[in-house]
Amino acid sequence: MGRRLQAGAPRLAKHSYDRTVDPTPDDVSLSLRPPRKAFVLAYVAVVVSGLLGAAIGAGLVDSMCHGACGGNVAAGALIGGLGAAAGVAVVAVLALRAMHEWNEYRARPPDAT
Repeated sequence: MGRRLQAGAPRLAKHSYDRTVDPTPDDVSLSLRPPRKAFVLAYVAVVVSGLLGAAIGAGLVDSMCHGACGGNVAAGALIGGLGAAAGVAVVAVLALRAMHEWNEYRARPPDAT
């Protein structure tokens, strides 16, 4: 568990559950999360795939439609963009979770495996 703070000592964290408990114990690594670069890359991948999916959806509907098809093309772009972004988001979340688990595995002491 965490170290006990002396009475009247300043709080170390803004959201600790109790004033007397240090929220960052000495024996735990501060963060095992994937690096921020991985989160940014995952976000960019979702946005880019959404844009490309929208372009593919709009192009597919536009190639099959004759006449005034503005609403159909917009619907195709929306469905294509949402579908592509959702698919890449699932893969990104799974990859980030795998990175977290790998960091957790590497942080274990050798005898705890």
